Amino acid sequence: MVETQFKNRIGSIAILIVGVLVSLEYAIGLINLHASPAPVMISFLISIIMVLACYLLQKVTLQKRKYSLELAAGLCLTLLLYFAIYNPFNHAAFWYGLIFYPILISLFENKAIFIRWTTIFLVVFSCFLLYLKYIQNISTLTLTNIFLFGIGTSLISTLIFHTNILFSEYRKNVSAKKKQQYVMNLLQTFIPTIERKTQINRNEILVMSSLIKLVMDRFPEEEVTETEAYLISLLHFVSRIKCPDYIFEKDGRLTSFEYQLVQEHCMFGNEIIGEIEEFSKVEVAFTHHHEKINGTGYPYGLKGDQIPVFSQTLGIVESYLAMINPRSYREGTLSSKAVIAEISRENSYDDKVVEALLSVLETEGLKPDHDYLVVNNKHSEGQSDYFSA
Repeated sequence: MVETQFKNRIGSIAILIVGVLVSLEYAIGLINLHASPAPVMISFLISIIMVLACYLLQKVTLQKRKYSLELAAGLCLTLLLYFAIYNPFNHAAFWYGLIFYPILISLFENKAIFIRWTTIFLVVFSCFLLYLKYIQNISTLTLTNIFLFGIGTSLISTLIFHTNILFSEYRKNVSAKKKQQYVMNLLQTFIPTIERKTQINRNEILVMSSLIKLVMDRFPEEEVTETEAYLISLLHFVSRIKCPDYIFEKDGRLTSFEYQLVQEHCMFGNEIIGEIEEFSKVEVAFTHHHEKINGTGYPYGLKGDQIPVFSQTLGIVESYLAMINPRSYREGTLSSKAVIAEISRENSYDDKVVEALLSVLETEGLKPDHDYLVVNNKHSEGQSDYFSA
């Protein structure tokens, strides 16, 4: 939030920096001035009024953030060019303020604005040098040196820009990792409580995470990481905390009220993750993992392509694991063929998701009695998993 606010205000800060540069130039000029300073002071006040007017104009455009930095870049260049041409002290090097413009723009951390306005600067700066040559009769060698200064500051500003971008990305990565670790630690503190509450072993988290990652690898365009697969599995395990304890001890079907309570666990991801941008994919996938392509799912009754592949993967893996592990409402476990047949019959998932799961089972050689899939849960007998699709 702080970083966003700073970026929104950087244009105003840039205009104020221009005002400071002009003020310093006037102060130095007044110290060395032997004539009456009154006319110069009037010019100085007019210049400050111009800077303040530009500052207030840019502040107004903060309400339209899309154009705020563009306007700030244009105003800064206009002010610096005006003061370079006006040159109240006829100072031979008053153009120095103008050549710092690219460095000023590099602080905006906006690639499009930086390239566009640095290019405009080089054009304007070349025109300014022609003005110096024909108005003030400055030698070609001097103009060449000044132009090289302008090119040099442009190159330096490019280095500064890319350094700022790299540093900004580094800070975001560090911040993302801290948020990620905080969420993971928070969720993991609930694991012992969930184990006591449901009598379901925490091994389910690793089992589900690994299988989700294998299935999602069949959809490389989705780019789901191991961390995201683990986080959504951890969310699923801990989300059981939203249901009353007695539900996990109940035999038979749930009442409509109890079923409504169970459905609320889909919102657990949003409640825990909130608006953390780095976890938005996981939050969305978790919210919709009980949606069905035929529109009979919950919480929103989405259909077909409206349901993310990541959501469907969590849903189908959840169903698969529920059917290959013992449950109180049936005797024994189902075979892989029976599970796939049941999942296909339900018409809850896209064919490509079902095929991806089947491909994983065949390619990895995973069987229902394989240690990789069967949750080692000594307390599973006599307990119901009402979170399966």
